[in-house]
Parts: sequence; structure tokens; C-alpha cells
Amino acid sequence: MVERKDKGRQARRYFIEMEKQAKAIPDAVLWRIDALEDAYFQAAPEMLSLLRYRNMGLNLTEIGKLLDLNPGAVSYRLKKLNDLGFVQYQPNPQIGRNAAQQSLSLEG
Repeated sequence: MVERKDKGRQARRYFIEMEKQAKAIPDAVLWRIDALEDAYFQAAPEMLSLLRYRNMGLNLTEIGKLLDLNPGAVSYRLKKLNDLGFVQYQPNPQIGRNAAQQSLSLEG
């Protein structure tokens, strides 16, 4: 159905080619990614602990107590791990500076 017109045929062939290229990622590249992850966690072992605690389901305060960090520092490190692709983390907008400032506002 997509290939009834030239544009449709071109689009379908383009996406088939892109899929082939994506599946053809060499094992050497995947091995290097694993090696880089290992090197990162060897250089920053506290990040590995943080990741392990997060995967256990602990909250920011609990992780902070275990790592001797405040919840804000734990959140910052989780954001960095998220940026690197090690964990899915979306900070809670109700926690942090903006929420504290809003709660301190005077009501008239």
C-alpha cells in the first residue's frame, strides 16, 4: 500500500535501509560501550552504589543517609547518571528550590 507511489516506495526503502544499519552495530562497539561503563564506575564507585540503591527502590533521603549526602546531592548525581543513560530519572518538581520558595511565599 505504501509503495503505490514513488515517494512511498522511496520512504519504505529508506526505512528498511536504516533498520539494516541499526541492526548492524558491530559487537566491537557494544564491547567498547561496556568497557567505558566499567571504567566510569571504577573511577566513581559511589555512583555505582547510588545506582544500586536506586534500583533497590530507595528514596533520595535513604540513599543520602547511606552515602552521607543530602537529598539534593543525590538528585544531582541521579540527573548526571540519567544524562549518561545509566538510569531513568526525572526529578520531582515539588522537591527543590522552586518548591521551597513557593512554600515560603506570604499569602495575603
